[in-house]
Amino acid sequence: MSGGGWRRLHNSCTLAPSAKPRPHCSSAALLERAAAGRTRDDVAAALAELDAWLSGAETEPPWSLSTLAPARSRKGRHGAILLPFRALLAAIEAAR
Repeated sequence: MSGGGWRRLHNSCTLAPSAKPRPHCSSAALLERAAAGRTRDDVAAALAELDAWLSGAETEPPWSLSTLAPARSRKGRHGAILLPFRALLAAIEAAR
């Protein structure tokens, strides 16, 4: 996807924080919407919960991330989905 196409896709996920996320949103775009004001412990808990949910736990995903449900069956995508959460947690910890 060209840079402009990616930007349009990314913006369609993030422009209106009160809008319902679209099914094509990346976990990074969803995290951007949900992470503002969260603490290190909030992010760590969400990462653990999301990892468990992707692995089949019968719970709701954290932070209303159920739009990622189609990816639960695609184990090869789980690392990419979790990556933004791991990166945010690492950045918070590095800033301490």
